[in-house]
Amino acid sequence: MSEFDKEVERIDAGGTAWSHDDEEVLDFEVKRPLDKLVSIRLTDAEFRLLLKEARSRGVGHNTLAHDWVMERLKSKAKSKSA
Repeated sequence: MSEFDKEVERIDAGGTAWSHDDEEVLDFEVKRPLDKLVSIRLTDAEFRLLLKEARSRGVGHNTLAHDWVMERLKSKAKSKSA
């Protein structure tokens, strides 16, 4: 039985899910779920560059592409409001 399964069994038997060293979090941000999907086409070479850059940053290629698009949109919004 895995450690996880043992813990679930312990809680199901009436044990608490909290431990004495747990920390209460009073302030946290809830992000709205993303509900639109954008598909882009890249050449194989472009995709390999994106993948390489994403790996160097320790993120997935979709996350990096999303971040880059958001940076550009925010930059455009700032330049329009200035």
